Amino acid sequence: MVGWNDEKAYQLKAVVDMSDVGIEGLNITMLYGEFKSAPVNVRMTEWNIIATYVYNNVLGGDISYAKLNDKNDNQNSGSDAGYDRFLARLNYRF
Repeated sequence: MVGWNDEKAYQLKAVVDMSDVGIEGLNITMLYGEFKSAPVNVRMTEWNIIATYVYNNVLGGDISYAKLNDKNDNQNSGSDAGYDRFLARLNYRF
């Protein structure tokens, strides 16, 4: 695709281990990311918050919220113009 050879992206992430406050197995993650490419006029930012809990070697789960923003509102140019997403998963290993 023409124009995608100048893209730039970065991501910042912080994880807090909640065992320090007495909740063993719980991690809270905050994440921010940005992607941009000038010739194709794309600038996207994303925020995520994720809570992961591991009960034992077999059972665990996570919930997450993500917000993707299309800063240039490229909806008519093939971009999805951003979204909000909430996800909950239960993990069972056998």
